[in-house]
Amino acid sequence: MKLKELKRFVVRQGKIPIGKWQDSSNWLSYESALQKSKTIKDGGVSIVLGKINEEYTLAGIDLDTIQDKTKNIIDYEIKKDIEPFKHKHDSLSGYGIHILCLVKNDLKLDKGKKKHIVSKLKINRLDESGNLKIPEIEFYINNKVFALPIALDTDSDDIINSTKDYINLYNKYFGNTIKSQSNSQSESEKDFAFFIELIEKGYENREEMKNAYWQSELFAKKDQAHKEKGFRQDYLNITIDNALKGFGQQKAKEKPKIDNILELIKDKEIFIDERDIAYIIINYQNIKIDSKKFEQYLTYECYENNIKFNQQMINSAISYINYMAIKNNNRHTLNVRFAEDDNYIYYQLSEEDIVKISSNGYEIVKNDFPLFKWVNMLPQVKPQKSNVEFKYLLSKFNIDEEQKVLFIMYLVSLFIPNIPKPILILSAEKGAGKTTTTKFIKSLVDPSILDTTRFPKDISSLSQIFDHSALICFDNLDKLQNWQSDALCRAYSGEAISKRKLYTDEEDVVCQYKRAIILNGINCPATREDILDRAILINLKRFKQYKAEQVIYEEWETLKPQFLDLIFRTISKALPLHYSINIEELGRTADWCKWCYSIAETIQRGLGKKFLEDYKQNISNQNNEVVESNILVQAVLSFMENRLKWEGLATELFNELKTYAIIFGLDGFPKNSSWLTRDLKRFLSVLESQNIMFSIKATNKGSRIELSKTR
Repeated sequence: MKLKELKRFVVRQGKIPIGKWQDSSNWLSYESALQKSKTIKDGGVSIVLGKINEEYTLAGIDLDTIQDKTKNIIDYEIKKDIEPFKHKHDSLSGYGIHILCLVKNDLKLDKGKKKHIVSKLKINRLDESGNLKIPEIEFYINNKVFALPIALDTDSDDIINSTKDYINLYNKYFGNTIKSQSNSQSESEKDFAFFIELIEKGYENREEMKNAYWQSELFAKKDQAHKEKGFRQDYLNITIDNALKGFGQQKAKEKPKIDNILELIKDKEIFIDERDIAYIIINYQNIKIDSKKFEQYLTYECYENNIKFNQQMINSAISYINYMAIKNNNRHTLNVRFAEDDNYIYYQLSEEDIVKISSNGYEIVKNDFPLFKWVNMLPQVKPQKSNVEFKYLLSKFNIDEEQKVLFIMYLVSLFIPNIPKPILILSAEKGAGKTTTTKFIKSLVDPSILDTTRFPKDISSLSQIFDHSALICFDNLDKLQNWQSDALCRAYSGEAISKRKLYTDEEDVVCQYKRAIILNGINCPATREDILDRAILINLKRFKQYKAEQVIYEEWETLKPQFLDLIFRTISKALPLHYSINIEELGRTADWCKWCYSIAETIQRGLGKKFLEDYKQNISNQNNEVVESNILVQAVLSFMENRLKWEGLATELFNELKTYAIIFGLDGFPKNSSWLTRDLKRFLSVLESQNIMFSIKATNKGSRIELSKTR
């Protein structure tokens, strides 16, 4: 049978099927799915596994992290195992292999269909949590989609009956647990197995079980004599009784074994975080109970303690522990890298060690209380006592002289939890070290697997980036789109967003974050007044001479422990000053300004005043950036250049300004007079900085606008 003859294809984006792929009415031919996938970014084609006719089921085997994609080699034993299967292709990651084949419809799989396998290849591949991926094998016969390579040659891809090979490979890893059901199996045995399945699915009501049986495919295929038997109440009641008894005996055997598994964690603390996600503390690490890492821990401990188990028992134990954590409602908020309470600031060095900062200094302690989560993060080096000063730290960055105080205050303030921090925008010509500067800051503050990143394509992906890091660095940006500017503004102040846990379910998870953000580009990527109002602009100088990149990073890594010591000591000294001073508020960044003033005064008396002056100058620079980048502001300034005052309807002003805007190009100019009044209000503070005042009054003829110069 040719693969393309099956009308079971769906379109995917990345690895995720688009739409309700479980509904067969949405399935397409291969050609139709391939054509449709070309209209979607990251589009591709997947095939739905499951029953294809009265005899065969399309089955799949997924082998994960078993080949070195750089050398195109796999372990010899694994290669020998999969040799009998005709249809094989690389998974999307390149580390795995997908196998497609036909199996007989009467094939039944045990529920424990995933297993770790042994490979002699050492593949250093990390998952999204930073854990080493372990080779695994999974068997599927339904309710699963397999992503196909776009370059698939469907004419040569025969899908053949491989039931025997499928069973042999499955039994090799699961110990002779399945065999093909022969026609000699009695109808009573089939009925008994059917009711066992219903009980496993949670059926309890006898009448519902009987109705499900009568409506089943099993019953529909029976001959007339067996159908008559299947309608007899005495026969059904006896069969259901036997199924309940057999299921109970099976569970009774399993329960002591599950109890042995639960005994392994009896002295461990379990809790839930602010999102009702359950965790367990093991060796100072907060580990998600519903995670591969915890599953691996239980598997390892079972081996070490000679506890007999299978995958189903592990899954049952995890489900029980997960619910127990939710029921106990021992709740803690988990932070990313930074945390605080009434008297201390905490900084996470690793999953086990944290820095505890007080007004008396700092110390490294064990993470013995649920404070942090660990996602896509790298351990930070431990601070090293030294006499290094901030001028030496500054020498590692090519910052303009007049902006050095502002920059160093921003850098130290990144270690202060739970305050909105301005978005740092680094701009400079090519060769000024924008990316290197950004990476240095990231490695000093929040080392991560992902040091810098490009903007993702949608808000859901962006939300996940914000959720997993304390400092997010976007590299080499051009011009921010409106939705990107909105998202950054919300992340600055503390955004909450609801999204589905998985694309297959309807359960929501709420992500909330208040994050530090760095943007860099040749030109300032932010043009809107709202994001610039939340930013500081730092210009970098072009390097006069260059060093090899490896040398630069080695020097930085050597000095980083000393710089951390300097920062932690400075914050410790700034703590009592911060709680005792009062300074004039500076707009939305008042909390940040107060901390920076305290830090500056700690470094050098009188430096706080210099910081405030430099920050005010930066605000002026922000307004100038808006003036230069916004066509409406430019049009208003040109229009009022030779006028002291103008008054008229919004429609009249729109037509007047449009003639000036044509000079600059109409891209970004308001679409109509209603948009004009809205945008004028948005640029009120910018126009005031250019000595232009305006007022808007509603009249029966429409909005009336008055523009005037203050000098």
